[in-house]
Amino acid sequence: MDINERICSLLSQVCEDVFYVHKPDGYEVDKYMTFNFTINGFWNSDNISEMDKYYITVNFLTKNQMELNPMIEKLKSIIRNEEMCYGFQNRGTTYIKDSLEFFNASTFYMLVENEKEVVENPIEPTE
Repeated sequence: MDINERICSLLSQVCEDVFYVHKPDGYEVDKYMTFNFTINGFWNSDNISEMDKYYITVNFLTKNQMELNPMIEKLKSIIRNEEMCYGFQNRGTTYIKDSLEFFNASTFYMLVENEKEVVENPIEPTE
């Protein structure tokens, strides 16, 4: 399962419509999530790259203001209960007049195990 599928699977527990980066044009829906990510580090041990650390930004958009807090709390709960996720932060909400939508941004980290590969130039410890 690639990283997009992992994130979509996680976020679909909160919202049915989840999209990578942007909602497709012409797709009509009153609430949805978009996400993007960066690889923000890695974890090596015994010269083997074991995990990548992803910094994930989730944007929740809705036309109904009353859906904001329940969705944020549900996302927070899922992140806290997911073994490989941590560091949830609600970055705030704003209103977009052009689209008549409320926009909330949140971030969290996800550790993803990668295939075992030997690190070519391991750093030797200094004395």
